[in-house]
Amino acid sequence: MARGARALMDTAEPAYAPRGQDDAAWVRSVVAAVRPALDAGEGVLGWLYDARDTTHVRLSHLTQLGVRATVLEAFEQVAAHPATMTGLMALYERTPAGSFSGSLGAHLDHHRPWHRNMVPTGVRDLVVVNVLDDSHRGLVVCAPRRARLELSPARAALLQRAAAHLAEAHRLRQRSVEGARAEAWLSPAGWGEHAEEHARSAQMRAELARAVRSLELARGRLRRTSPEEALELWRTMAAGHWTLVDEVERDGRRYVLARVNAPEPPTLTALSARERTVAELVALGHSNKHIAYELGVSLSSVATHLRRAKAKLQVTSSAALARLMLRNTGARPEDGGLD
Repeated sequence: MARGARALMDTAEPAYAPRGQDDAAWVRSVVAAVRPALDAGEGVLGWLYDARDTTHVRLSHLTQLGVRATVLEAFEQVAAHPATMTGLMALYERTPAGSFSGSLGAHLDHHRPWHRNMVPTGVRDLVVVNVLDDSHRGLVVCAPRRARLELSPARAALLQRAAAHLAEAHRLRQRSVEGARAEAWLSPAGWGEHAEEHARSAQMRAELARAVRSLELARGRLRRTSPEEALELWRTMAAGHWTLVDEVERDGRRYVLARVNAPEPPTLTALSARERTVAELVALGHSNKHIAYELGVSLSSVATHLRRAKAKLQVTSSAALARLMLRNTGARPEDGGLD
């Protein structure tokens, strides 16, 4: 287990570093870093995906190291099948790390594209690290396995911590395009060199200093002597607001920058005009049938717009969608139930 924890530490660290890499190069670097922790002789795959619309999930920058050609071909056929995206994505997104079979449960037993294409190659399962950010864009790294996996709770916890770091690094990459600002510059000892207004209070300075010292300890001697403890100590966010990243000046001095990188809740602007209309009518207590009548559309069309609105706003029930809409619009529900 210690070896696996050390490999996952080695996975997390480089993901934060290369801000200048394009997406394809970043995926290759992450797959290469993850491989020692996941590869069981069948190689490792990685790709980016955009799941803002779960009925039209887009994959890009597929990268593989050591994967047999037959397995790669089978994977591409499974991934391209409509039943994979529409039937499995909502279940799959809920698992940050673990086995493919554990994530999908009985659904995998009845998934024909998997059994038709992947099983003949000898692959029965995948160990998966699924990195999904608050915009429903993410990264997957997985390793094929020849038998169904039963991960121990300790192993699953390690993978999930690694997934949390990769998700944070991925989110920071997205925000770096827009200029993820640094609000504090600190020495490796935690001493503040510069701070913007939000980071100037005594409490925030203490939080940042503690986070920097923990980071340095985790990536230093503790990484060698107790990698599991190091991975536990190296938390993703500092004070729920900043990601800590290294910056080396031209004179060779190293600083730790606190960059704003807090997850953002989904906003209603993610919805199309029709999705928002349907969601607002649900919030008013209208049934799906009544909404179809009001809008002059089919019941299946209402169900499709409702499903997409839930996916984009990251809620799993009509009741949760109604609560979110009411909080954001100030509408008042009428009498009536929710489908």
